[in-house]
Amino acid sequence: MVTGPLFLARHGQTEWNAEGRYQGSLDSPLTALGRVQARQTAETMRGRGVQRLLCSPLGRAQHTARVMAEAVGLPVEVDAELAEISIGRWEGLTWQEVGERYPGERARRMRGKHRLSYRYAGGESLTEILGRARSMTGRLDERTTLIVAHAGINCVLVAVLAGLEAQLNDMYQPHDVIHRIGRAAETPVVTHLRDGAEHAGPYVAGWS
Repeated sequence: MVTGPLFLARHGQTEWNAEGRYQGSLDSPLTALGRVQARQTAETMRGRGVQRLLCSPLGRAQHTARVMAEAVGLPVEVDAELAEISIGRWEGLTWQEVGERYPGERARRMRGKHRLSYRYAGGESLTEILGRARSMTGRLDERTTLIVAHAGINCVLVAVLAGLEAQLNDMYQPHDVIHRIGRAAETPVVTHLRDGAEHAGPYVAGWS
């Protein structure tokens, strides 16, 4: 059971983010803005009593985590189960390019995007990501922990830890938002940090 606060940060903006390209299990470098976002997120976490820093194995998250490690004074622990959802042969493509190359798959995605069973061609389903998240959370403990990963897996972790699976498709995480899971007695309480302030509930914007 997680008793200490848990913070979930997203990596800074990448070149493919800026170009509107799907990344999934592939990678691209942080942009200049992404590096600024990493430093800003690190400053947000400074002085919050973080005792453990976990990170996705993907380069964009590790770059961000190294910046945050300096602010919180901790080593980075890489956890393979924090990798972003694999979206198979869509990775590296824009939405338009997916439509040009795989029009049937794009239509199937629009019909099935809110279904946990929907699987990207050559990639993973949300059901599989939920399984990864449950496995990963079983290794958390009472220490105040900071996770640096990705919008998809972070939202799934929030859903699993706070019992919000039904709201999963409404959640999102911009690059400058940190989700926080604390507890009031035995009840998980979810907030998000943005622009130097803490706001109630997970950040909601809808997944595209």
